[in-house]
Amino acid sequence: MIKQTVISILILLIPLLHAKGQDKIITVQNDTVFCRILSITPTHIQYEQKDDKQNTVGKFIPIEQVQEYFTRSELHNTAIGSRISEQPKEPFDRWRIGIQGGGAYLLSSFSNMEKNMQYLGISQSKIDDYRKQLRNGMYFGADVHYFITPFLGAGVKYSLFTTSAKINYILGSGYYEYYMPGFILFSIPTYYSISEKDNYFVNYVGPSVVFRHWLDKNRKFRLNEELSVGYAKYREEDRFDPDQYPSLNNILTEGNALGGSFQLSFEYYPLSWLSVGANASAFLTTFKKVNISTGDTSITQDLDVNNHINMSRMDYSLAIRFHFK
Repeated sequence: MIKQTVISILILLIPLLHAKGQDKIITVQNDTVFCRILSITPTHIQYEQKDDKQNTVGKFIPIEQVQEYFTRSELHNTAIGSRISEQPKEPFDRWRIGIQGGGAYLLSSFSNMEKNMQYLGISQSKIDDYRKQLRNGMYFGADVHYFITPFLGAGVKYSLFTTSAKINYILGSGYYEYYMPGFILFSIPTYYSISEKDNYFVNYVGPSVVFRHWLDKNRKFRLNEELSVGYAKYREEDRFDPDQYPSLNNILTEGNALGGSFQLSFEYYPLSWLSVGANASAFLTTFKKVNISTGDTSITQDLDVNNHINMSRMDYSLAIRFHFK
C-alpha cells in the first residue's frame, strides 16, 4: 500500500518537475515560446517542442528576434534584449516660461448695476453703452512651469484683467428755496451734470498644471491644456469730475476671492527653444465681500446673493514661450 502511494506521488510530480525545468524564449514581439533549449550560438538558438501529436520537433530562431531567454529558470538577455530594457529616456525641455496678451469678454449680466443706474434716472441707451464698454477688456498673463514628464508640468500662473467704462448723466440734488421781502416763497429744482469714469482690475495668481501633446512627427505643432486654481483680487475705481459736482468723492472698492481658469493653447515651434501660440481660456470668480472706501470713510460689506460681483470671463490671447532643458 505504501509502495503504491509513493509511486502515485512520483507520477504526479513528473509533470510538475518537467514544467519547472522547462525553458522559454521571449521574442522581440513579446511572444513567449515554451520549449527545451538545445544550443545557443551567436546567430541562432536551437530548441525543441512538442507538436499537436506530442512528437518532438527541432526548431531554430535567429538571435536578432530574441529579447531574452530562460534556461532552467535563469534569465539571460541577448544583445537585442539589453537594448530594449536599457532604452534611453527621451530628452525633453524641463522648463517653460511664457508671456501672453490679448482681449477678454466679461460674462456677467450686470443686472444689479443696471437697476441702480435706472434708479438714478439714467437713460437705457446710456446704460447699454456703458455695459458694452465694460464687457470688453484686456488680458495679460505670465507663467513658469517645470515638466516632470514630457507631457506633464506644474508651475505658477499670473494674470491681469482690466477694463474701463465712462458715462455722463444728469443728477438731481433736491430743491433750492428762494425768499424775498414782499414776494412769496418758491423753490427751484437743481441738477448737476456728472462725468464718471470707472476702472476695473482683477489680478490672479495660483498654482497650475499643464498637459501637452505633439500633433505631428516633426514636432512643430503642439496642443496644451492648462488648469489653475488660486487667489483673485478685485479693484474698482469710480472717479468723478470735481469741477461738475465737487461734493462727490471718488470711490474705491476692493475684494478677495477664489478663482480658477482652464486654458487651451495651440503652439508652433519656429525654433526648438521658442514657440508662439494662440490661447483661449475661461476664468471663473465671484466676489461676495468687499471693502468700500472714500477719502474720509472705509467700510467692509458682505454682499447678499443678488449683489455678488461676478467677474467671470472668456480670454483670447497670443503667447510667446521659451523652453529650456
